[in-house]
Amino acid sequence: MYFASVGDYFKITALKYKNKKAVIHNNKSITFNNLEKKSNLIVKFLIKKGLRINDNICIKSKKNLDIFALIIACTKLGISYTFLDRKSPTERLSKIIQVVKPKLIIFDEPSNLSNSKFPRLSINLLKKNINKENEFLEKDLLIKPNGNTIAYVMFTSGSTGEPKGVAISHDQLINFMLWAKEYFNINKNSKSTNLNALYFDNSIFDIFGSLYNGSSIYSFDRNE
Repeated sequence: MYFASVGDYFKITALKYKNKKAVIHNNKSITFNNLEKKSNLIVKFLIKKGLRINDNICIKSKKNLDIFALIIACTKLGISYTFLDRKSPTERLSKIIQVVKPKLIIFDEPSNLSNSKFPRLSINLLKKNINKENEFLEKDLLIKPNGNTIAYVMFTSGSTGEPKGVAISHDQLINFMLWAKEYFNINKNSKSTNLNALYFDNSIFDIFGSLYNGSSIYSFDRNE
């Protein structure tokens, strides 16, 4: 089957596994069907906030069910995301933000970052506003993401200590997801863990290799 984007991939997965638990976190859970619906509400909200394909956002938040819906929404809209380590020094985070130049920074608690020129939105305000939205329709996307669209930018420290970003496209992710599904035989009975922090590259397997292929993921916080 051909997938034009990672967002299309999840749409098919959610339809196939709609009543299965998708993410379990802090004794709360959400099904694939409801995760699909919530991601659609977020897409509509982000469009209203002025985000369009090829824009970027930064996310500085603890794990929660809405964060996973936000990741899926980004892949549907064709905007790239970058997770920020909440424990990193302000100087490092500021450098990452200056490189990414996000259209929006989404956070879960007040920050002393000095990049005031970039608009910010609290995760609580996001949750409050998406409840007022209708699911987006294909016509809401002025331009649909394709294989060359950037899905996310992951930063490493690099040999010099300077943050270095690696941009991964939808095509690259889809190839990875198809390989993971076959190699690990992911199916309706699959369950996985998400121990990795979302700013860490190993989390890509948890999200795209597992969740996007229909595996339930049990997500754990740093202190667990």
